[in-house]
Amino acid sequence: MKKIKNKLLLGAALFSVPIGLAATTYSCACQGEQANSFAADFFRKEANLYNKATKTLDLSKLHLTHIPAGSFSKLAISGIIAGAKKSNGAFKTDLEKIADLEKIILPSSLEYIGKGAFESLGIKEVTFAAASQPLVIDERAFYDNMLTSLTLPKNTTNLKKQAFAANRISNISLNDELKEIADGALSDNSLSSIDLKKVTTLGHGALAGNKFNAITLPATLSKAPIDFIDDLIDPEKANKVSVTVLNETLKKELIEKLKADPKHNITIN
Repeated sequence: MKKIKNKLLLGAALFSVPIGLAATTYSCACQGEQANSFAADFFRKEANLYNKATKTLDLSKLHLTHIPAGSFSKLAISGIIAGAKKSNGAFKTDLEKIADLEKIILPSSLEYIGKGAFESLGIKEVTFAAASQPLVIDERAFYDNMLTSLTLPKNTTNLKKQAFAANRISNISLNDELKEIADGALSDNSLSSIDLKKVTTLGHGALAGNKFNAITLPATLSKAPIDFIDDLIDPEKANKVSVTVLNETLKKELIEKLKADPKHNITIN
């Protein structure tokens, strides 16, 4: 299984580098090869933050402000491991000893999680520490993982494109400050219900590919395309979702759009 293999690789990377503890402030807006350098440098300094008994990478004690684009993704970790294989003869032995990474604990100092930062890592749980400053979770930040539950931190006001898409999320708790769920942000999960609270905007396919039979759009929600919940995988076989719209203006707009194109997977109440 590719996700299991990927988690083993991360564990190996954490224990294949010199161990040291640093009260380091990490802040970087880099991408590409620089992001790989960020991750490699991080593992050399903070390898002891991985607990193989609990399968947890605990970053909560670090003053980590920015996690660069792609820095802990499968692609970045694979690059680190490729380098380690060339320079460390004990690498294979380390790989065989390390348990799968399943959980990540993020610090309260965090302000930005870059595009694809944890993409395809195979993690099952992420914990956000309480914080006062805004936290930006960028596009595809947690795309293609194995998350089953998500409690969104109070300091996040929008979910960017595909931020948590392609997981297994069946239980979700949004915050009262969340205003926007962008294109595909929660698509391809296992949600059957969601409290949208004070969300004002949904993007194209924001909730597509889930298990909804019914959903209520709150009065605060004033912008939603007709395809916000369409099944992108197999629209021909998807069940119609009963949508209760509490914003009268939006309700009229969706009714008109549905009349113009009745193929969409919703009925309006």
